[in-house]
Amino acid sequence: MAKYFDVEGARNAGYTDQEIQSHMASKNLVPKFSVGGFAGNVGRSAVGFGKNILTAIPNLYKMGKNVVTGEQSVGDIGRAIVQSYKDRYGGWDEIARTAYFDPVGTLADVSAVAGAVGGAAKLGGFGKVSSVANKVSRATDPLMVAGKATSVLTKPAQNLFAKVDVPDMLDDASSALAKKSLRPTPTQQENFLEQTGVDIGDYARDMNLQGSGRTAANKIQPIIKSLQAKYNKLARSGQAIDPTDFINQLRKAADDILAKDFSAEAQQVAKNIYDRADLMETKAIEYMVKNNTRTIPIDILTETKGSAFSKVPKDTMADPSRMHGGKIAGGVGIAQLEKFAPGTQQLGKAQQAALAFQDIAKQQAGLGKGTQLINLVKPSGGGAVLGGVLGGAPGAVVGAGASMLLNSPKFLAGASKVLHKGAQITRNAKVPSYLNRASQFGKGAYEVSKYARPITSQAPQLKPQTPLQRQTLKKLPYNQTLPPTIQKNNIPTAEQFYAELRKRRGY
Repeated sequence: MAKYFDVEGARNAGYTDQEIQSHMASKNLVPKFSVGGFAGNVGRSAVGFGKNILTAIPNLYKMGKNVVTGEQSVGDIGRAIVQSYKDRYGGWDEIARTAYFDPVGTLADVSAVAGAVGGAAKLGGFGKVSSVANKVSRATDPLMVAGKATSVLTKPAQNLFAKVDVPDMLDDASSALAKKSLRPTPTQQENFLEQTGVDIGDYARDMNLQGSGRTAANKIQPIIKSLQAKYNKLARSGQAIDPTDFINQLRKAADDILAKDFSAEAQQVAKNIYDRADLMETKAIEYMVKNNTRTIPIDILTETKGSAFSKVPKDTMADPSRMHGGKIAGGVGIAQLEKFAPGTQQLGKAQQAALAFQDIAKQQAGLGKGTQLINLVKPSGGGAVLGGVLGGAPGAVVGAGASMLLNSPKFLAGASKVLHKGAQITRNAKVPSYLNRASQFGKGAYEVSKYARPITSQAPQLKPQTPLQRQTLKKLPYNQTLPPTIQKNNIPTAEQFYAELRKRRGY
């Protein structure tokens, strides 16, 4: 029956693991299991395994060089490896000690042996044996075991990010901060969305317009000028066009209304469109007669479209269900301009969004410093309360100041920009090919190191230079470094240990 040894008791008394293991080997003792002690052994064993893996390939190279130069023989290496496995797994006592003190190394040994068996079985045509052995090898591979263990903790995060597009998540946060820095009212947000089809926070984020109302209003001005210049280059170029199709499309729009709706309102809207078609036709004829031509400049169509929209109330423009002669005529004009000058429709929409944003920004900037100050001070109350709880009056002051800073338009705008930049980086990021190659090389090096580890971990012992040294290596027994007083139920105190240690060292 195996005799158990209190490893943790000996450790607490000041003995090293090497001394403890030597003593246990000399007495054929097995460790008394301790959850805490074993957990600590896992960490130490993992560190040792990592060191062995890192040094395996260099040691393998040195060993091969020693064999070539005659400093070592293959037989010496083989005998040392056999002795090493015998010392680690030669019996139940050895297995128990090795598994307790070096659990990661034990897994690696099992994985390496099973992998070797699997490879040999495959070469021998034993498919089932090979499959089972390879499964055992993968199941006991320390890196795979570690990966399965950590996946218990990382899987929830992996599932979260698998369901959430990180760039989109960052952009959403950036949009929210951009909106908060501008502080549009709910009505303003709703109107902007109806007019443009875009959330005002998204627009501010994408156009780099984050900030207070005054800041945003200043930033949008050069954008509007640029859009206007591009639009005029297309829509006011003096290009000669035939107005016939535009006039016909206006009358067709009026006919379609009357074909669907006989109400007095529909008749009034249709009449308004007919009148616009007649006016356009009259102006076109006058221009063509005066200039002896059959075309008109595209500028006239642009002006007609613009004047049609200018008479449409804002609430009607934002309501797709409400009819208005100017809105319908303007829509026909947009379609015709796009036909003659491709790109004007997109530029027109961009202008509409920019002007709508400018209007909101100006309103927010013109609310008065008092209102802006109130909006800034509001969040400081919560910061003051929290700071007061944690640090009294000084904490309340610091908390209020920090809260005001974090909720200031300038800080919110800066945070929005950082998040948007992060979204762009993560969206466009690609793993360089050299990293993939490095990963593949790392995997290959690990496999080589894992299988070479049983050999190379013995490298320091495999350098006998003379027959005498070789004989010493063969007969080297375990040294009992712990005094006989170290027994299962007789662990020495720290004072006894150090007294004995000083005696042995001749102090």
